[in-house]
Amino acid sequence: MVRRVSAHRRILIDPSCTGSIKAMPTSSTPTDTRALEGVIALLGQRGRRLDQQIEDRAGTAAADWEVEQHANLHAIESGYHALGVQWERLETDGGRWLLSQRPAGMVALRNVAPDVLRQAVKIGIPTVAFSELNIALGVPCVASDHCKAMAALTEHAIANGAKKILRIWAVSGSLDNKRPWLGQRDRGYMQACKEHGITPLPAVRIPHNLVNEPQDQQLYRNARTIAGYMLEHLREHGKMDVILATNDAAAFEIAQACQLLDIDPNKDVSIYGYDNIYHSHSYRQYSDFKPRMTVDKCNSIIGRTLIDVLMGQPTDTSRVSCDGNLNHWVEPLLIDPASTTPIVGTTPEQ
Repeated sequence: MVRRVSAHRRILIDPSCTGSIKAMPTSSTPTDTRALEGVIALLGQRGRRLDQQIEDRAGTAAADWEVEQHANLHAIESGYHALGVQWERLETDGGRWLLSQRPAGMVALRNVAPDVLRQAVKIGIPTVAFSELNIALGVPCVASDHCKAMAALTEHAIANGAKKILRIWAVSGSLDNKRPWLGQRDRGYMQACKEHGITPLPAVRIPHNLVNEPQDQQLYRNARTIAGYMLEHLREHGKMDVILATNDAAAFEIAQACQLLDIDPNKDVSIYGYDNIYHSHSYRQYSDFKPRMTVDKCNSIIGRTLIDVLMGQPTDTSRVSCDGNLNHWVEPLLIDPASTTPIVGTTPEQ
């Protein structure tokens, strides 16, 4: 039985930027007024204006926005109202105030103070977190299954005759920063290599620092950096059959790097991307490259599953697996840019 919210409880605040709460009332002893009864609070970290196109910032931020958007819509479809909270803009006691209002549920879309989430669970507020970054919090979590996706990509490469499959992980920030999703991809790659008797190659990790510059300059600057790291690998291991890129943006940069090294991308080597954003990325203005394969993480399913798990509703078992009632993994789709038919899963997202 879905609880409906009376008309006077209708609260819908733009979760992107313009209408979100920047500060909440603070008090050493916040009053439990239950003002948010029947409202699901979406705790985000990144803001976007609704008049911006996702393509303008294709990548992680766009993916986060897509997850938030579908979580918001599914909350409304389920008879609740969604309150978008710019988590990083709250005052010190904002989290405590939010808890005191007893929302129907809390969805942590990005990094949120762990003590706030644990306190929400302790006082009986349904809580769920998005992404593998929150797995260790001890609250239900919904994330993309990077391990399964990378195993599928590697198996596809092997099935098409690849013997030497190289991972090029271009990551922002310090290379020492441990990234759970990257560890999952490494496990998927290693599993597939072991199962098929392929000798794994060491991953090439490249610092990928974002600079505010025109996209064409960024493409060529990053390509030159990648080419330098690739040259070291070529001298030690020789040419590779397939390159697995961090994402579709990195796949464009790797393709450009290959050209600098007199390697014809997708002729001398096949480049696999990730995230299924190659068609809308701004690099398309400067390159006609397409990855041989890419991965659709199915962000709409992730967003809907967050609300299903939060409210104890059935999830799509054909696409979502559960790990001990806490962690829910959404199976991605393997996408061939030359075809409209996904290779993993059932049908493409609409």
